[in-house]
Amino acid sequence: MRYVGGIDQVDVACRELLLAASSARQKYNLHLEESKKTAEAEQSDKMRKAVPDQIEELKKKKARLQQDIG
Repeated sequence: MRYVGGIDQVDVACRELLLAASSARQKYNLHLEESKKTAEAEQSDKMRKAVPDQIEELKKKKARLQQDIG
């Protein structure tokens, strides 16, 4: 700010400044989208891994109940 002479002297209509700001915003949005996709992929992986574990647990319970009954 001191270089250009204060806040009042900054040219906000400068093409390079506008391009830099829009580029930074696009990069940030892309980063957010990638983070969201990664989190969704991790969540779906956890769910896929949990299903076989639940099935195995239910099979064990069924076997215990059949032993108790029979």
